[in-house]
Amino acid sequence: MRYHILASPILFLLWLSSTIANPLSNDVLDGLQPLEKRAVPPLPTDAVFVNTVLARVNAYRALHSAPALAWDTALAQSAKTAAARCSSSHTPSNPYGENIYNFYLTPKTTVPNFTLWLKKGIDWWYGEVRDYFSWADHSSQYHFTQLVWKSTTKIGCSWSPNQCPTTNGDYYLFCEFQPKGNIAGQFDTNVLDA
Repeated sequence: MRYHILASPILFLLWLSSTIANPLSNDVLDGLQPLEKRAVPPLPTDAVFVNTVLARVNAYRALHSAPALAWDTALAQSAKTAAARCSSSHTPSNPYGENIYNFYLTPKTTVPNFTLWLKKGIDWWYGEVRDYFSWADHSSQYHFTQLVWKSTTKIGCSWSPNQCPTTNGDYYLFCEFQPKGNIAGQFDTNVLDA
């Protein structure tokens, strides 16, 4: 079985090197039951899914002195609608901050472990931290900055409801954040060093 992450090779290498150099301890997820392999992704109302998202995201936020996020069902519904489009394009005129992650498996009939891929997606977003504090232009680190944006208080996420009818049979994860981050002129007060 081969795994593929649909991202530019450079971003993948950045994620991989940052994950190896500074992985988030798996202790963060102690006590949570895994999202067993299943043919259909978990719903955004699945308690294990919600708790896994909050544990992983809030652990990264704590590293940057950002308060923990609360789960918001309206944001989760918005994420579910966006993920159902089966596209890596951001939602047009979105009032929320939005992070997107997608993957596919070969062969397409392989049943995914959604806990593993959920963690990989959040870790990939956080992996952009590697370059954030050394580059003046933060446009290539917007996933990281939204993830740890201090003024954000709520999150809602969802997988695409099924394997998407793309060439590779992708699965998409969308997370919506409110208030949205990545506001020009507010990075210094909302994205703090670890």
